Amino acid sequence: MNLKLIMDENFNVKIPKKYAARLMDQGYGFEEGDDLRLENFEALYLLFKNQASIEYNNNDLSFDDALKYFLKNDRRVWEKFLVYLKLREKNYLVRKGYGGPYDFLLYEKGSSIKEEAAKYIVSILHEGESLEIEKLNEILAFAIRMRKTMVFAVIDSNSDVSFYEASKINL
Repeated sequence: MNLKLIMDENFNVKIPKKYAARLMDQGYGFEEGDDLRLENFEALYLLFKNQASIEYNNNDLSFDDALKYFLKNDRRVWEKFLVYLKLREKNYLVRKGYGGPYDFLLYEKGSSIKEEAAKYIVSILHEGESLEIEKLNEILAFAIRMRKTMVFAVIDSNSDVSFYEASKINL
């Protein structure tokens, strides 16, 4: 089924909930009134996978055009899309994270978003990017407080994504 997503003047993407039951069951978006509001990286993913089209001002957008609009509001949407794509292709359920360095919440394969909590927090880094030890410690401490495992998604110069689990140890 090819869904029709509607983008408004603020580049928010929505679909009426009555057409979005399958998307909600698969962990996409957040309910907002009578609509399901999708994150821009989710909308890009659905467009990329030919599962949906995005309409803006009564015109269907190409992937490149949608990306250009989304970049106006979020300069990190491309990297979020790359990581989201990789995780979804591995059959994980992925939700928007807490913000800041906490980009995504990741659920165990086969779990239900409605019945279970996310097990992982995913943070995006770029190959060669430095991360100060104090910041790393802060990120890991937050994950521990949230009772989640920290995963770093590292994007290399070829836009390939690798995942690394991180934890604290006491010596």
